[in-house]
Amino acid sequence: MYYLRMQGRVTGPFTMDKMKALRARGILQPFHELSSDRANWHAASGVADLFPPVATEPVATVASPAPAAQPQAVQGPAWFYLDSRKERCGPVGEEVLPFMIERGEFNKKTLVWTSGMAEWSPASEIFPRLFNQYVSSAGAESSSCSIGKLAWLMQGRALLLLIWPVVSIAPMILLFGSFAASIHGGPLAGSGSSGFKVGVLFQYIFFLAQAGFAIFGALELLRLGKNGNNFFLVAGYSELAATSVLLAVYSVFTMVLIFGLLRDSQPGSTKAIGFLMLAAYTFGQGLAAVSILVRDIALARFAFAANQWVGRHFTALAALAGIMTLNTLVLGIIGVAVLSDDGGGIIEKFEGMAVFSMAFVISYGVGKWFEFHHSLLTLPIASSMRNTM
Repeated sequence: MYYLRMQGRVTGPFTMDKMKALRARGILQPFHELSSDRANWHAASGVADLFPPVATEPVATVASPAPAAQPQAVQGPAWFYLDSRKERCGPVGEEVLPFMIERGEFNKKTLVWTSGMAEWSPASEIFPRLFNQYVSSAGAESSSCSIGKLAWLMQGRALLLLIWPVVSIAPMILLFGSFAASIHGGPLAGSGSSGFKVGVLFQYIFFLAQAGFAIFGALELLRLGKNGNNFFLVAGYSELAATSVLLAVYSVFTMVLIFGLLRDSQPGSTKAIGFLMLAAYTFGQGLAAVSILVRDIALARFAFAANQWVGRHFTALAALAGIMTLNTLVLGIIGVAVLSDDGGGIIEKFEGMAVFSMAFVISYGVGKWFEFHHSLLTLPIASSMRNTM
């Protein structure tokens, strides 16, 4: 019976038949560690029943000095590396590094060392061809600079969405305060109107910051798409289109509220404009959700061959983005249903439509919950993408 240690995680115990099954599925590799007592660990390559002849030959070649005529041998020196917890691991042969890259155990910033080196060095300096070939095999002929920029922009946008619930407390207080002041009138009515305008302006500034991240991110997606990845092209163009539509809607909406442009308009005209803005807003939000969905799918496809961990997690992000897309459409349908009712103002409409009101609140809450978790998961996944690709 053996315990198996992979990336610091210990599982088992497993029988020899189970270990052979793990090896056959590609899960167990020679560089993984085994133990029968969870105290003394050794490389799986040392178990002859699992990795006979071929897996043990590199150890012999490393142990004895190679003659000058042997540099062209397939097996190279034994390498040690520092894992994510800065613990020394190894030795492993260069031939197993691609498997480690696939499983997220090794990347270009991993520090490596072998006999004869004065100090630990980043893997990208020691194995430049390995990483260039590996990224190329995944269809990533775009420069790593584009991937790095895209990762930073994704993290910046996600961080902005995460801190917004905290930062938005002030403008929300202003909005609710202005609403209460306008209802009760009196000396606070004027300050309520000013507070409302400040709150609306604050929301607009936040959207402009978010739009900046979206636009620059879309440009990086288009650069990546020039190498033949149509998913990146679709994601980039849909992101630009969504941001343009939402920027127009937010700009018009902000101008109308701050300057009171519809104050003297007829009720019919106001309602028609409201329908138009709601339709444009729903279209823009839906397009934005679709662009995030396509972007996550594109990055999952792009990353999977180079780092399966990143690929799998971008697939999870794509699933969340798909739910966000459906939720946006539900919100739009509910909004149209509410505005289609002629029974008084917006508050009266919601009071008289308990089902739609409840559906709106639940759908909005679910959407924000998924958006929050999508942003939260984006931070470490984008960081891993930047470090390994």
